[in-house]
Amino acid sequence: EENAPLVKDGQTADLHRTGRTDEGLTVFVQGGVPGQRVRVRLSSVKKRLAEGDLIDVLASAPEERPAPCPHASQCGGCPWQSLPYSGQLQWKSRIVEDALRRIGRLDLPEGMVRPVLSIEDDGPTEWNTRNKMEFAFENDADGRTRLGLRSRASRSVVEVEHCMLQTPRTMNVLSALRSLCAEFDLHAAPAQGNLRILIELLGLAEILVGLEPDLVVI
Repeated sequence: EENAPLVKDGQTADLHRTGRTDEGLTVFVQGGVPGQRVRVRLSSVKKRLAEGDLIDVLASAPEERPAPCPHASQCGGCPWQSLPYSGQLQWKSRIVEDALRRIGRLDLPEGMVRPVLSIEDDGPTEWNTRNKMEFAFENDADGRTRLGLRSRASRSVVEVEHCMLQTPRTMNVLSALRSLCAEFDLHAAPAQGNLRILIELLGLAEILVGLEPDLVVI
């Protein structure tokens, strides 16, 4: 293992941030924000590429903001929150264009990749706009059923009582399911986290509920 400072100057589709050390080595790091100067622990080093784990943020990115969600440090549901919404859109466009140009080796005319559609075009806010999300069950150390989202880079489940991306209706359904689990002593599947919930709002007054061996559709 080796520690190395680097500046993050890119991002991949699987949300690994890329950066370069002072020696020019390209490093893939899970977590953080493009533009940060960070210290990482290198876990795999090849001739031109390396992978590492984030240890410390030495300097913040120019447009970085505190993540608004209280679950952001653990939850893997939305790792973009440390960037303002306009910055998120720019990076998503850049990821697509980079994949086509650098990985696909396509000679694209300028402007061929259109800007990412903004939800703010249809409303005043980036929050409470999703009508579909998959949640997961897990038994905690005390045998209690935990219901929430996968933690970052892990199969474990973070208990989520408030999701800023979801509508209040969705979170009310999730809360009711959590209460049913406690009332009827319902537990996750033997392989923890295999039981999943897909919550989908079909309309202003419609909620469809179905149960399968490893999936609940609402």
